[in-house]
Amino acid sequence: MLSLPHMVLPADIQVILDDVRSLLGDLYLVGGSLREVLQNSEISNDINLLVSTPLSECRRRLSDKGYAIAIPGHKHNSLVVPLKGQEKPLSLDIASFRHRPSKPPSLEEDLLHRDFTINAMAWPWPRGPLVDPFHGLDDLNRLRVHLVDGVNTLQADPLRALRFFRFAIRLAANPDPEDCQLCEEVLPEGISPERLRGELDRILSLPLRDEVPREWVLRLFRSNLGRHILPELGVLDRVRWTCEKEESVFDHTLRVTLALTPPSGREEASLLDLRWAALLHEIGRAMEDPSFRGDLSLASSLLEDTLRLGGVILERLKFSKRRQKRILSMIQYADSNFQPTDRAIRRMIGLALPVEGMLRLLRARNHAAPNSTPEEKRKLDEEYEKALRRCLSLRSSPRLMQPRDLLLSGGEILDMVRLPAGVWMGNLQKELISWVLEDPARNNRDSLERKVREWMTREENF
Repeated sequence: MLSLPHMVLPADIQVILDDVRSLLGDLYLVGGSLREVLQNSEISNDINLLVSTPLSECRRRLSDKGYAIAIPGHKHNSLVVPLKGQEKPLSLDIASFRHRPSKPPSLEEDLLHRDFTINAMAWPWPRGPLVDPFHGLDDLNRLRVHLVDGVNTLQADPLRALRFFRFAIRLAANPDPEDCQLCEEVLPEGISPERLRGELDRILSLPLRDEVPREWVLRLFRSNLGRHILPELGVLDRVRWTCEKEESVFDHTLRVTLALTPPSGREEASLLDLRWAALLHEIGRAMEDPSFRGDLSLASSLLEDTLRLGGVILERLKFSKRRQKRILSMIQYADSNFQPTDRAIRRMIGLALPVEGMLRLLRARNHAAPNSTPEEKRKLDEEYEKALRRCLSLRSSPRLMQPRDLLLSGGEILDMVRLPAGVWMGNLQKELISWVLEDPARNNRDSLERKVREWMTREENF
């Protein structure tokens, strides 16, 4: 049954949308926000809206009415307006109509420019009716991912091929077979490394608990698309894990990645960076393939090759220096004979190394080992859980806190705030540190992100 936005959205959000419509004119709920409402799911942090009023005029009217200063969105034709006084951080993502040069701006033209039919619907606020020219609601009910305009949709933005896989994984969906084949063959040429990394990050942040999403992850990295983004992983598919087993290093790597357990909010490494470490932890074995190795010389150890190739990949995808260090550190120390004594743990914490992440990677490797018995795995789990609890206990010991101790990096704050680096960053980090020192349990990614979004609603900060 269709969930009507004006019946599902919280009352305070409805009041805001009524007010915005009175200021800006015709207003349409679109994209992920509409999709979530139609599925009767909790709405995310961004409420996606479409307007016909020029964005410069939107910004002036909203500012005059007392809304937080609108800042440019990730897309050139959008504004982000943080909302004040909400139970959870929310913002309005307001976009203007997209259209072909030969066509005037219109709602229908904009929907034609969207990626998938499930995202190409609009709800005129407040009472509709649903505008659905490409039968997106039927696809949503069937959990079917379908391109709006086939190959033309992909030519407009090849990154949509990667997004296709993300939605297939996220929805445990049944994508359109022809569209799937088109996406598998897309060459990600002309896409910036930052956009590629961002989309891969979103994929690796998904739960991946069930068999269907896991199969789509395998299919992605085995496709031409995946092999062009991470050719080194494709090489691992040609290298056998051991002489006795037919399993490839690629298969083993993905089994380790999927065996990772989510970290607690107080740990240094996120599940996302843990998964990157798992994906790359055997990447040095690509050097065993003569066609890949070419004229490259082998390092003195597999670990050196792994760290070298892993660093090349992370740099190629424009990871921040802090994330590179965190991911490569987990790989390096997970390969050592680390004994989790208090002294060793304190030393690693003092060096700002993600010791808990390294332990979780070690446990996942042991779980993925082909010859481990259930009893052996159970005993290892007990040992690692004990070591993880000790890490968290030692990490909470009082000491002078630095910006690098926050579990939200400067680069991640920049991505959220979308302002040029400046004095504001140091001031914000000092505020975050002071806030965390009041209650150390606040030093987790979700709480810090909420605090940053709250900071963004304070107009004086802009």
